[in-house]
Amino acid sequence: MKLISVDELIKVLKEKNIDLGKGDPYNRVRYYTKIGWLPHMIRKKNENNIISGHYPEEVIEKIIFIERLKLEGLSNEDITKKIKEQNSIINRQQTDINHIYKNIYFEKLINFYKKNLTPSKIVILIIFVTFLIDLIFFRGNNSNINKSISQNTFSNEKNNLPSGENFVPKGQSKIFINYPDINSQDTVLISFEGNIFPASFYFISEIKEGQGFFVETNMPVSNEVKLKWIVIKK
Repeated sequence: MKLISVDELIKVLKEKNIDLGKGDPYNRVRYYTKIGWLPHMIRKKNENNIISGHYPEEVIEKIIFIERLKLEGLSNEDITKKIKEQNSIINRQQTDINHIYKNIYFEKLINFYKKNLTPSKIVILIIFVTFLIDLIFFRGNNSNINKSISQNTFSNEKNNLPSGENFVPKGQSKIFINYPDINSQDTVLISFEGNIFPASFYFISEIKEGQGFFVETNMPVSNEVKLKWIVIKK
């Protein structure tokens, strides 16, 4: 996900002749964030070690979309509905793209096997696989196998990847996770074990150096849901 600073965002919008009102455009962007039209800022250091707010680059097109709806005279409530519809369309399109890539991959895989696997090669492959199964499960040393599996299994300690588990309480959309060793250059990966309905997406809304980070969903969850997180240190 490519990020853009708030100053750069406002500059790009001005270059595209997007009117953000007579007041401070920064306050307009913050207001859009507050009412849920934009994701929360991510604070990160620049090349001069100055911490400033950043947004995903996709926010540029979203603000242009919002301003167009405002010029058409739509109310805030109607704009909120339009944004939800747009997000739903984007999610469906991404799902369709993923299916297309999967279908192309499997089609190529099947064609490869059709072209390259002759009956004699299939027989040789079956014999080879049978030999491997016999070697691993019947002749091999189980303790060595288990040791090998253990060495290749994901291990937070060995790979130096701090991780943890937390819960988002029912009816909430934002939680703070304590991790004092975090800095703005780190990458945080999260995944939910359960349905976050009616929310449709989640994100790291803010990283507080030396304290931790905020995990947020676009809407409050209907039930308590468990999440796992991993911090990749820079």
